[in-house]
Amino acid sequence: MPVKKCLFTIATGDFKEILEVASPTHEYFAELFGYEYKVFDEKDLERVGAGGIWNWRKKIVQSLSDDYEEIFYIDADTLFRRFVRDPFGEMYANSFQGLVLEHKDYRFNPNFGVWLVRSNRESAEFIQGCLDNGLETSRWDDQTVVCKMLGWSTSPFPG
Repeated sequence: MPVKKCLFTIATGDFKEILEVASPTHEYFAELFGYEYKVFDEKDLERVGAGGIWNWRKKIVQSLSDDYEEIFYIDADTLFRRFVRDPFGEMYANSFQGLVLEHKDYRFNPNFGVWLVRSNRESAEFIQGCLDNGLETSRWDDQTVVCKMLGWSTSPFPG
C-alpha cells in the first residue's frame, strides 16, 4: 500500500498573492510524487488552534499527522525548481524529519521553510517540545525554537 503523503503551505495576507506564482510548482510536484496538496489560510489556522501564534506550522503538522505518514511543508514563497526526486527518498529510514540548511554570511542553520516530517512518536515529541518551548515574541521565534531544540546556535538571528 502506498504511503499517504501531504504537501502543504500557508498563505495569509500578502503571501496569497505570492503563492499564485509558487503554487503551480507545488501542484506539479505533488502530482508527480503522489502528495495531496493543501493550502492553509487564516481560517484554517484558527481551526487548528494556531491563529495568531508563530508555531502555526507545528500545529498544522499535528493536525495532519493522524491522516498522513509523510508531511512536507514548504513556504508559500518557495518554488520547486527541479522535479527529479522526492526528498523523503533522500532521508534515512530512521529519520523523523528533514530540514534544509541555510547559509548566510553571518550564520548557518536549519531553515524551517522546507520541513519534511514522518508521522511517528519522535516527530510528535519534537513538535510538542517546540510548542512547549516557543517564545512567541518575534517573527523569528518559530525558527529559533527549532534551532534550539536541535542544539544549533541562534546567534546572530535578526531581531
